[in-house]
Amino acid sequence: MPAAVALSQGVAAPAVLIIPAIFGVGPDNRARVQELAASGHSAACVDPFWRVEPGVYPYTDVTGALIRARRVDPQQLLQDLVDAVDSLRSEASCNGRVAVVGICFGGRAAWKLGTSGVADAVIAWHGGGLGGELSRIPECPIDLHFGASDTMIPAEEIAAIQDALALHPHADVHVHADANHGFTHRDAPPRYQATANSAAETGLARVLGLLSA
Repeated sequence: MPAAVALSQGVAAPAVLIIPAIFGVGPDNRARVQELAASGHSAACVDPFWRVEPGVYPYTDVTGALIRARRVDPQQLLQDLVDAVDSLRSEASCNGRVAVVGICFGGRAAWKLGTSGVADAVIAWHGGGLGGELSRIPECPIDLHFGASDTMIPAEEIAAIQDALALHPHADVHVHADANHGFTHRDAPPRYQATANSAAETGLARVLGLLSA
């Protein structure tokens, strides 16, 4: 499975698997992987589309990227992601725990890795489709970030997610004012929202702290 990978050279710590949006493993995702490794966490951003059409779509080509995403076999993708988690977990730089970050398209897959017990933490940034997955709740730490102005994820769906996680001991759901869908896409200025992106990165750091204990 093609991926951008960077291994930490420090003491063993939680690793991070990033499942990107429909656009693939672009330069901004590659930069995140490098930043995580520099902070002490081995990381990989995998190409979930490699079996149907590998590579990167520009953020301006939403239509083409959506068509490609719809060709992905969800069950095959989940098996590929389980293999990716196992690979990261086996690295000497990993303490045996792997946090999964799902961005947009990747959010639902990250959630399923959590409900199956594969992921040690589930993080989703403007993750789509989570409202349809609430019959099963991951028991691991969860950190979700949504935009209040996101037209692709209705406020009613976010409210349902908040209600479903209200009693979860390690779940946080953040809704960011003035943020639309794609607010963590650094290379997409119309969508990118620095304040919301910073909060999402802070949430990831908090979860990694939990997995380091």
